[in-house]
Amino acid sequence: MQYAIDSAFSAYKPRRASDDIADEIKQAILSGKFQKGDRLPPERLLASQFNVSRVTVREALRLLETKGLIYIKRGSTGGAFLQAASQEHVASIVIDKLQLDGITINHVMETRVVLERGTVRCVAENANNNDIIRLEKNIEKCMIVKNRENISLEQSQRYRSLIFEFHQILAEATHVPPLIIFNRTIIGWGERKLRHWFPTKDDIEFQYKSHWEILEYIKKGDVIKGQGVMEQHIRQTMPLFKKLG
Repeated sequence: MQYAIDSAFSAYKPRRASDDIADEIKQAILSGKFQKGDRLPPERLLASQFNVSRVTVREALRLLETKGLIYIKRGSTGGAFLQAASQEHVASIVIDKLQLDGITINHVMETRVVLERGTVRCVAENANNNDIIRLEKNIEKCMIVKNRENISLEQSQRYRSLIFEFHQILAEATHVPPLIIFNRTIIGWGERKLRHWFPTKDDIEFQYKSHWEILEYIKKGDVIKGQGVMEQHIRQTMPLFKKLG
């Protein structure tokens, strides 16, 4: 008898034991069985509990280390210790994966429009005085560079950093952890693409004006206008990313 699904399946490919062990330890970490700074059981004990070799356990721990969940310390007081992965580390992993998958500039920009419009709304609703002060100080630093008659290469590089810093501070002012991490990912992608970009006087004027207007609308509680400026700001930078990306 012929079946319509004869070719619908492929041979089962067993996973490595180290992958399964890494997943089990990861689930224990995520479930709260360990706290930041806790030392995991030694390789010898883990090997006994999982009924595998110490080499397999070592491979599993290395996998967890690359994901930023643990760090491995050498020496007599060493071992595997739990740590919270930094936003930069998480963002870097995601960016690498997206680039391998062939993400396009249009994909990123449309995602950024959605994220940053939401960011403006959340900042208007959740930001405290310290958040606003941090944003104002960022813009003040930008103004100092903007007002210079001649801008050196070093100052141009500094301004580029301030541009990305503004968007990171804005994300942090939402006080919404997933939104902060997602924005950090998009910002990290932009930093990679524009690492050889040196803003001109016109670039600096444009960036400063947009950021200043966004903050002013947020302070006034005018979310709609703030979102409009943000979206226009993002879309006007698309040619730059396409040119340098």
